[in-house]
This record gives sequence, C-alpha cells and structure tokens, in this order.
Amino acid sequence: MRIPNPYFENVPVYGNLVMDEILVDYVYPLLSVLKDKSGHRYLCMCFDTRGAQQWIVAPISSSKLIALLKNKLTLYDAFRLCEKIVILAVRNYETRTDSFQQLSPDDIPEEDLPPIGEYLDAEDDEWDAYIETINADSDPWDKSLESDTFYSSSLTYKIAGYILLGISQNYQDVHNQKFSKASFETETTEKILCPVY
Repeated sequence: MRIPNPYFENVPVYGNLVMDEILVDYVYPLLSVLKDKSGHRYLCMCFDTRGAQQWIVAPISSSKLIALLKNKLTLYDAFRLCEKIVILAVRNYETRTDSFQQLSPDDIPEEDLPPIGEYLDAEDDEWDAYIETINADSDPWDKSLESDTFYSSSLTYKIAGYILLGISQNYQDVHNQKFSKASFETETTEKILCPVY
C-alpha cells in the first residue's frame, strides 16, 4: 500500500499532515492517526469512497487517543467530543486534488460518523508499542487547549443553554417527582457533561 507523504497537504489551520499509525485498513487506510510538524495528532477516518474519497480529520489529545486504543473511548465520541476545528477532506479521483472544509464537531453529519457505542475493539496488548510511543512524546494539544477558547467557550454556552432550557421545560416534572438535589445533579451531569480523559 502506497501512503502519500504528506498524507494531506496544506490543510487549513493545521498544515501538512503525515501518517503516524494505521489503525484499520482495507486496500487503503480506513482509520488512522496523522501528525503535523509540531507533533499534534489527528484521528482520520475515511467514511465514503463513492465518487470521491472523503475523510473526517479531528485533532485528538494523547490521553483521548490512548483511551480509544484501550477501548475506553468510543469512535463516535472521539470525533463528536473533539474540542477543536474538524476537517472534512475530499479527494477528487480524476484530478487527484484535495479540498478541505472546516467544521465544528457539532456540525459533522451524523451519517458520516461511526455508530454510537462502537469501540475500536482492540486486543488487550494490541497497541502497547504505539501507546509507548505516544507516552514518550509531549502532547502539544495539552498546551494549546489551555489558551484556546474558541470551542471551549461555545461549548460552555451551549451546555448552559441546555441546562436553562431543561430547567424551564421540566421544572414542573422535577418538582412533582420530588427529585432530591443530589439525584438531579447526578442525572444532569451524566446526560450533559462531556467525559474528561
């Protein structure tokens, strides 16, 4: 299998991306990890090959990538809970040129994502060597997330909006069923807050 180098060139925001690891392949990589020149990693999934080859490319931190490799994070959540701009990449078969579209993780079409609840389903020690490589590298995303307010701010406002909407719509039900404060907080946290890895 011939792997282009870089795998994607001049990607908006992220630059050139090279292949770091192929996780699943069939004729060509279906699920892989790409890397930029600064060491940031990206989860890359080919979701369509009809007419053109299409991928979702999402920045992923070392901790989330390791959780994915250990079957502790679903494929769906790895893309949907991304905290940065996601790239939709399309390769034209005739011209062999790539085009890119920037998306918020919330704007990824549901039909382009893996099924909810699906894990990588790796064997216990299948990715141990790659995990060692990941752990040996410093994670640039950890530093950039501290200063990046774009998505974290919008997510905070969105969560706050959901909470206020839920309170206004369901106040009577909550009041009538006499939920204790502790049980209401537990239920709300489980349904709304994103897991932290």
